[in-house]
Amino acid sequence: IGAVACLAQSSEDAFCPFYSDVMPGLLGCTQFPSPSYEMSRLRGSAMEAATIVGQAVSESNRELYVGDAEKIMHMAMPMLQTDDSAGTSIPMDELLSACARIASVMGEQYAPFVGVVLPHLLARVSAPPDMEFSEGDEAGLEATKRGDAEMNEDEEGAEHMTFTLSLPGKGITKVTVNTTKILEKAQAARAIYEHAAALGDAFGPFAETTLEALVPLVGFRYSAEVRSTVAQAISPVYEAACSYGKASGMQVPQKYLPLLAESLSKQIATEDPSDPEVVFAIADSTSDVFYFAYRTLDGPTGRQILVSYTPAQAKLAVERIMKAMVACLSRRADLFRILEGLDGSLSGEDENEEYCRALQGEQEVLTPLVDIVGYTIKLLRIEAVPVFDSAVAPVLAPYLKADVSDTRARFAAICLFDDVVEHCGGAAAAKYAPYLLEGALLGMDYATNGQDVDLKQVSVYGIAQIARYAPAAVVIGQAERLVNMLVNICDVPKDATDHVALVENSASALASLALIGSAPLGKSMNASKRKSILSNVLDQLPLREDESEAKIIHAGLCDLVEQRQVLATVDTERLLRIIGEIFACISEGEDLASPDTRSRLAKILFQMQSDVPRERMQTAFSSLPQQSQQCVTAVMSEFQAQSGANLVSP
Repeated sequence: IGAVACLAQSSEDAFCPFYSDVMPGLLGCTQFPSPSYEMSRLRGSAMEAATIVGQAVSESNRELYVGDAEKIMHMAMPMLQTDDSAGTSIPMDELLSACARIASVMGEQYAPFVGVVLPHLLARVSAPPDMEFSEGDEAGLEATKRGDAEMNEDEEGAEHMTFTLSLPGKGITKVTVNTTKILEKAQAARAIYEHAAALGDAFGPFAETTLEALVPLVGFRYSAEVRSTVAQAISPVYEAACSYGKASGMQVPQKYLPLLAESLSKQIATEDPSDPEVVFAIADSTSDVFYFAYRTLDGPTGRQILVSYTPAQAKLAVERIMKAMVACLSRRADLFRILEGLDGSLSGEDENEEYCRALQGEQEVLTPLVDIVGYTIKLLRIEAVPVFDSAVAPVLAPYLKADVSDTRARFAAICLFDDVVEHCGGAAAAKYAPYLLEGALLGMDYATNGQDVDLKQVSVYGIAQIARYAPAAVVIGQAERLVNMLVNICDVPKDATDHVALVENSASALASLALIGSAPLGKSMNASKRKSILSNVLDQLPLREDESEAKIIHAGLCDLVEQRQVLATVDTERLLRIIGEIFACISEGEDLASPDTRSRLAKILFQMQSDVPRERMQTAFSSLPQQSQQCVTAVMSEFQAQSGANLVSP
């Protein structure tokens, strides 16, 4: 049975042909009578293997397994609803792990079972740790600092770990922990993660109870694994609370946003940096929480999620995150000095690889720290300016200068200065755009950006935000340099590059500088240069990589057509291609245009049939892919029905 599970887990999709031979036998083994502990272990192994096999084949053939998964859950329900103190049923560890795997496959279809499974998981994750305290000594404290914990096993097979801590109010104390129970906590948190991630909105009714159990464990001092798995579980649970709250009310997300900001940021600031995987897990979850909160702002509940989250609470959380970021950047600076041989401590290739891995680990920690601050700025908008002034700008502004070797530090700085210029109002944009422009110009130039494409991309994005939100005077002095750099990027066809988002950001920045909205360079640019830029931008439309940017630029395209700066009679083929592709992408679920922009595009299509000679319109239409043709026809028919106008089908 164990071998079957390993084979399935290793071969995944390739195991599908053997599924019908293996699964009936595994299901049969789960139904053997269980008069003994040994037989219960056999049943448990069979159920574990059945769910591993099912999870493996479900990557490509979910329907193959769903029916059997439901059978297993109906088998499991009586075991979860009765007391089995004698241990003759399936062991609870294997039963709960099997349920988590099934949830990951069944998704919302699992909803009828979660109310029975979840109480067992919450009981395990909330159980007090099995611990003993006795008087410790300095030798034990030093041993613990070196990582030398004592391990032993009791008569029942449970493992215990003994270490020494200095506890407030108790002094130096020897602590003996039942590590088996702690492992159960981590496993339960992991299973909660699987359930919440799989169920989505359907987990919403259980979100408050679950968060109530998880939040106190964010700072569980006796196990880094518990802290990290609990933090990871919080993320999908909070997402479920936000999604469910759109229809049922935002009380739970409102209540827990400040509690999570407090507990998670505090733990990030105090977590041991020598274990970057744990720091990353907690920071990544925190970033997700703020992202899910930010995502609700555009929904029907608006800014309700911020009712209980005050600027003072946000300031404290950001200060803690910035403290962790400063420490991370300092460690990166030390690693750079070693790798560059400045301190003479690098002894060989193996050591070089070790320091490179450490540098990569710090980069992975830095990313969610930046995201947490970024989403806080987007959440609070103008109210975020004071904390940006006091805690963020003083730390990161120096990384926008020329003498910076850590390009990821510059990346972090540009990301957050992008956010403050875009989201925090005109005064903040005017204040911080000059800093951002200096850093962005360095970030766009391969001579100063370390060949970092991500840095180049966020730098170009920053130029677009400066063009839209900062005073025109900020960019006037660098107009020619900016335009030339952006045109060089934008000249590459999207189907000929691996960096599509960079090219699209460049088209967006060019349009914002010279063509649409306030266009700070629009009035000072000669007609020939403007025409060339317009052609560059149109060649890259529609934009798809960033839906927010796409909406802005596609609305700007409507402005250009309506103002007759783009002539349908001249750019017929290009305009019809762009509009056809926009509606084709929208038909596949991409949100590339607001409802108002969609209406304007439909009106432009309808006007084109009057303005453009019929033969040319038909030729342009026939050159479109079939999906674009179908979408154009459907949009024009719908426009005719709504407006009562006459339609001449292309």
